[in-house]
Amino acid sequence: AKNVINSCQECKVRRLIYNSSADVVFDGSQDILIGDESFSCPGKFLDVLIDLKFQAEGLIRLANNIDGLVTCVLRPSNAFGPGDTWFVPLLVNLAKSGLGKFITGSGENMSDFTYAENVAHAHICAAETLDSRIVSVAGKAFFITNLEPMMFWEFVSLILEGLGYQR
Repeated sequence: AKNVINSCQECKVRRLIYNSSADVVFDGSQDILIGDESFSCPGKFLDVLIDLKFQAEGLIRLANNIDGLVTCVLRPSNAFGPGDTWFVPLLVNLAKSGLGKFITGSGENMSDFTYAENVAHAHICAAETLDSRIVSVAGKAFFITNLEPMMFWEFVSLILEGLGYQR
């Protein structure tokens, strides 16, 4: 993140929008229902990648309004759709292996998801808003979801069934 920020400042880039993850406020102990931007970091992260994303968020938010650069952070939750190289491919691999038929835990954990085009739209809106400076989004972080929370395994079933796999 430091190199990106420095390069933006050196090249007189006006705005920087960082694509983070909603996982930066999730410690895995309980579902987050109706979460908002007031949620704080849990102190421990599920993995190193999420820890690094949180650290990058801090650097990018601190760089706001320095050398003409305005910044904000977007935190999509469980992104899927065109261009997805991680989430749905993981589900497909589980289905192909036969492991997709098994549910870990009670199966009642809730989650929200974000369609890839909604993530892209959020980036466009953030860029336009940072440019307009009418509404202050600069230096802030925002969660991006479809606003359709559902049971995680129900979503997995819908995706896999839509791709022709049986539960």
